[in-house]
Amino acid sequence: MKKYFAFFTLNILLLLFSVGVSSEGLYAQSGVSFLASEHGIILHECPDAGEKIYAETTVKNTSNKNKTAFIYLCKYDQDVLKGISFGKKNVLAGSEEQVTANIEIKTDAEKSYTYKAYIWDGALGIGACCQEATFLQYPIGLYGITVGGKPIESYSDDETEYTVKVSGENEQIVFYPKSGAVKITEVSYSVPGNTVVKLSAGGATKTITIKTYMDEEYLYSLSQLKYSINGVEYEVADFNPDEMNYEIELPDNTFYVRVTGTSPGEITYKVQDVNGAPNIVGGVSFGKMRGDTTGSTYEYERLAIDRVIPIKNEETKAVIRVTDGVNTKKYTITFYSKQPRLTEYTLTEGAKTNNYVPIYTSGAGLNNDNGSVTSADRMWTAANVSKSLIGASYFMSPCNNKNANELWWGKEIRQKGDEYFRFTADTAGTVVWLSANNFDLSFEDYPDEVWRRENSGTKPSGMPDAREGNKAYNGYTTPKYFFNSLNWNSNTDNIRANLGIEALSGTKLAEVKNAAGAAYAYCHAWSRHFEAGETVVIRHTGVQGSAAEAYVWAIIWDDVDVNYPTAEIENESSASGLSEPNVIVSYDYLNNDGKGSYNEYSDEWKDLSANSNDLDVGNTNSSGWGLNGFNLVTPADGLELSSAVETALNSGNFTVEFEADSIEGNAAILTSNNEKFSICAENGIVKVYLGSIARNPISLPVSKVINGVNHIVVSSNEAKTTVDFKWYINGKLEAEKKFIKFIFKDVDTVSLGSKNVDFYNGKVCIKKLKIFGGVKSQDDIKAGLKLGD
Repeated sequence: MKKYFAFFTLNILLLLFSVGVSSEGLYAQSGVSFLASEHGIILHECPDAGEKIYAETTVKNTSNKNKTAFIYLCKYDQDVLKGISFGKKNVLAGSEEQVTANIEIKTDAEKSYTYKAYIWDGALGIGACCQEATFLQYPIGLYGITVGGKPIESYSDDETEYTVKVSGENEQIVFYPKSGAVKITEVSYSVPGNTVVKLSAGGATKTITIKTYMDEEYLYSLSQLKYSINGVEYEVADFNPDEMNYEIELPDNTFYVRVTGTSPGEITYKVQDVNGAPNIVGGVSFGKMRGDTTGSTYEYERLAIDRVIPIKNEETKAVIRVTDGVNTKKYTITFYSKQPRLTEYTLTEGAKTNNYVPIYTSGAGLNNDNGSVTSADRMWTAANVSKSLIGASYFMSPCNNKNANELWWGKEIRQKGDEYFRFTADTAGTVVWLSANNFDLSFEDYPDEVWRRENSGTKPSGMPDAREGNKAYNGYTTPKYFFNSLNWNSNTDNIRANLGIEALSGTKLAEVKNAAGAAYAYCHAWSRHFEAGETVVIRHTGVQGSAAEAYVWAIIWDDVDVNYPTAEIENESSASGLSEPNVIVSYDYLNNDGKGSYNEYSDEWKDLSANSNDLDVGNTNSSGWGLNGFNLVTPADGLELSSAVETALNSGNFTVEFEADSIEGNAAILTSNNEKFSICAENGIVKVYLGSIARNPISLPVSKVINGVNHIVVSSNEAKTTVDFKWYINGKLEAEKKFIKFIFKDVDTVSLGSKNVDFYNGKVCIKKLKIFGGVKSQDDIKAGLKLGD
């Protein structure tokens, strides 16, 4: 498959390349340049009829033999070759030479042709380098723009945004193109205000925005204010640049919004929590922190990372400031969203008497905004939070590291199994018990309270020093549950004054006055799922003293329409599989819960075939959910597929559809236990084995396989004495083989990955997998991918 590479300059689209011409030592030293003359002037647009196009490059001979280098310049009308010229140079061993060719534009029609250059080693083209170069015939270049008859003095083809002061309303804006091919295709006109114009020429487009104003206040005012939920953008209703405060009711279970303002001035976005108490059970105000230690904490404005506002306690403020360097305006949006709530709560008398009350925060706790995990008398803040904990609610045990033995939780009179508190909620979920120290949650006296060990103390790899940087490192999914806890000191005034600053400034926390610089990795975790209305009991672990110093109980809610603007996933070609004939299993990373995004809070990968063959894909030390798919590293448990998959493969007539985001090393995608079927990467090549075909597989390079949706189609006659393999990528046939006198060997137990850990120990990131009990035609494949002929 040919590849076209395009690079835009002011008025030209060039292909540059620097690759070997042949394996014998002749190399292109620089990219092919398209010139308006033989004197090195870059071609800015296609010449008129009667003029010439020149192609030039430098080649170097690194071998010990003399070479002849050829450059061919060709013109095409679509795929039809209409003209060719060439140049050649003898290149001595160890030397370099320039090679050039030129071709004439004979008619005006030829201005719309495509022109390509090729470099060959020798007249026969043995080992030829055939990358192609194309240039844009009609650039989107302007001589300039006028507003109210006055030119924009700063105009440049490189710039797409301008701010201009006008003396009146509706002043005319005029564009002066360099080529008659430039057209205005779309206009949103407002003077004063923002005028947006889309220009096109050939297949290229450019959008130019001209911000016009009469009043200087415009330079430090917002002209527009929007927020997005799940990638869908909404305008703030009745927005007025002179109105500073807004209130917005969000859908239930919205844990995040992203805010976006428009202004010619500099915009900063911050978050301010609200000391509210939306959920009061048994006289306890859940979500409201204790004022004796938080003080002005809620007045503190934290940086909104990537403009994301996490909604905690069902109410949070977005603070947006605009400045022109001298003057500043402050806009505030208060967002509200009802979220899952506790319905019952009981704290043991001993803890209640000594005021060792765990703090509960609903909504987007444990987020990377570094203001989520600081409450009560606790001197900690979270950083480097794992992806699965984003949006969680949480309980937090009070902790002062300097006198942990004095706390109820650490007192020696407490025994393993003693109750600390219990709760129920109106929504099902998973409670994840986190600590920096190892602990055990197997209770012999309470066999019905089953907790599952997670992580095994694993920490994410490549994590920076948790005490410095912006702490936004939360894109990993292995381990599934993790965050760093940064140690503050016991001085409550220091907490009130400095909360969050050092976590965001990039300076080390150790440099804060009187603050300790320690960082604790919360990498030990146990989890337990609960249903709506079910009572969850939190008991003493039996760990005493400072080793029991701090616990966090994160609650990840089930089956709520969680809204994450930070995970904007679009996948138009992703189908549920329910309407497809003969589909046996269907796993889709981007659509596996039927709502357009994978359920990162579940240990199951939903089967969309309507056959209920869900996969248990709980994260292990090696495998688990990744940013772009499910990461598979030859798990020991095999991730076994339905037996119906074996039946389909053994029929000799089936289709496997899969899409991989990445393949690293020798990695298996699908295999059978007896190795009579496998799709696996071996030394950069993906191979498909079936039955007794062990020495003659069908294969394609990894680079091609990860470049689209793969369909492996296998068909055979009734006796299975002939088998036909076809491999399609994005609906195009890329490989085909026929096998005759084939004695089919049945496969046994098909799994994701392979149990041959000694060889298939690489990593594959799977986005999609479907298996069909029948042969798909190329037309069927194209129709499924919404591809035309």
